[in-house]
Amino acid sequence: MESRGSEAAVSSARRHSPGAFWGSLIGFNGWALGVAVVALATGTFGQLWDLVLGGLAISSGLGLLVLAGDDRERGPVASALEAMDLCGRLLISIAVLALLVTHWVTPRIERIPEFMKLVQGPIRVPDLISISLALAGAVVLAFERRSIGRTREKQV
Repeated sequence: MESRGSEAAVSSARRHSPGAFWGSLIGFNGWALGVAVVALATGTFGQLWDLVLGGLAISSGLGLLVLAGDDRERGPVASALEAMDLCGRLLISIAVLALLVTHWVTPRIERIPEFMKLVQGPIRVPDLISISLALAGAVVLAFERRSIGRTREKQV
């Protein structure tokens, strides 16, 4: 009986909050929602609907990937490792979004004069910055995974 109670406590401690879930989704989809609003305001949604829907799908997936690792047990070592894990996943996801906006969204938006009248200038992130962010995220995740292995070895 006691083990069921402790399993439920661990299970509830591992779930992310609804605020984290919705915050991640809304945060990652903010650019696509912004494009949708401007496209509706300028009457160009018919030209950009596939970009908006594709952007929402890709961004939602990235937002959910950021949340995917938020299911570990809590504790002093775990929280430091969780922070590293979250940081690595965020860096990689931001790099992917930057590449997406630079190479897919911006070229499409620039071809629509009505849209460009309302926008100061589309964002173009240099590829070197996007690649550096992704590399930094990968290094952080590799270090975090190595630290998890060491922590498990000490526990055995």
